[in-house]
Amino acid sequence: MPRLLREIVATIVRGQADLELVGEVDSTDQLAGLPPLGVPDVVIAGESDSVGAVAAELLERFPRLRVLEVAGDGGSASVYELRPARTLVAQIGADSLLGALRGEAK
Repeated sequence: MPRLLREIVATIVRGQADLELVGEVDSTDQLAGLPPLGVPDVVIAGESDSVGAVAAELLERFPRLRVLEVAGDGGSASVYELRPARTLVAQIGADSLLGALRGEAK
């Protein structure tokens, strides 16, 4: 995911009192190596074929975690959570991303 896009999404998440951004990584390889983070809420990841597998591993360690996968062009996003489940975010925007992270996506 381009750095500017990652920074925009991170700024949106950090601005929410009920969400805590616990990490940003440049590749899915770095997701699996995250250190113990207490009780994390959200990890933002760029789109990759391996995000689903890495999300499943992270969810075993952090059951409440949500992994927000954002396409490199910023045109779509998905949220992985406990099952792991993938929630497609059809239209990207602050409200739709935050709704998906809170389980409000339709």
